[in-house]
Amino acid sequence: MISQKGMKRGAGALMAGILGVVLALSGSAAANADVPITITVVVPDTPFSYGEYWNLEVKASGLVFGTEPTFSGEVRVSSIEGAYGAVTFYPGTEPGTATAYIGASPSLAPLDAGEYDVQVSVATTTPWGIVYTGRSEPVTFTVAPAPLSTSVRMTPDPSNADNSIVALGLSGAFVSQLAPGVSQTENPSVPVLPAGAWRIAIVDDSGASAFDTTIDQPDGGQPAVSVYWVGAEPSTSYSVTGSFKPNGQAAGNFTISDAPAFPYTSPSPQRPQPTPAVAGPVAAAPTEDGNPTLPVWSVVALVLVALGLMVAIVVLLISERRDRSRTTEGGRAHAIVA
Repeated sequence: MISQKGMKRGAGALMAGILGVVLALSGSAAANADVPITITVVVPDTPFSYGEYWNLEVKASGLVFGTEPTFSGEVRVSSIEGAYGAVTFYPGTEPGTATAYIGASPSLAPLDAGEYDVQVSVATTTPWGIVYTGRSEPVTFTVAPAPLSTSVRMTPDPSNADNSIVALGLSGAFVSQLAPGVSQTENPSVPVLPAGAWRIAIVDDSGASAFDTTIDQPDGGQPAVSVYWVGAEPSTSYSVTGSFKPNGQAAGNFTISDAPAFPYTSPSPQRPQPTPAVAGPVAAAPTEDGNPTLPVWSVVALVLVALGLMVAIVVLLISERRDRSRTTEGGRAHAIVA
């Protein structure tokens, strides 16, 4: 008679055998058949800005449990011929899922501002012989024009306050991503400023134009420019404005605000400083025949000095004679008394 414990062991073995057969059959079927998977591209709510690195998350689900491999797919973006690039899926955090990310291609120029449809397709065979196939629904993401602000400043030249320096520049997230000295020929994915024209305008306090100039800039130029102005009138109030206007198709990749008016008052005229006197001999002024001669005032001074010396000598001689006379008379009187 079979014990109750033996019956339980027999039932467990039977169930294990049945389960093994089922798993073997299912594994063999999966290895010999295509397994359709679901692919979803997640688009953020906030648009990307021109020149910004864009990045989208791609999710795959429906993978055979326990066999989530690393596999690749193909990315296509509307308005770009051929495949935009490949994408690699890695096992996800949940069983039967995988995750990938797609973004700006390092071999292509940044996408112009506009709307783009992106689609990801997968057709790959895993090391286990499973063929995964799937294609996402086209989804749309947006590249918005890069916002830029313009600022202008005017200051007196530190070395010559009668002249002025006008500086005009751009600021914004796009400017902070620029790589000075790198062209799109060397690195197509590097964003650069487009060709355009800078303009600086100055009006005086009456509204009359005092200065107006335009400076052309090629592709990949610097985000700032300055000019040297020598036309400012002393103690005069001015208003300075500036702008940058891109040329051609690239103009649609930016929204650029003009610089607000900058008030400027030129410094007061500088008073000439008196030339300090230099001690030293006075050079003789040349005469008509080329011989040097002294100025009249110097001749008069020399005569007065000579007369003063003569008077001093005469006074000294007279005083000495008087002293001798007194000494002689005193000696005689002494001799008589003795």
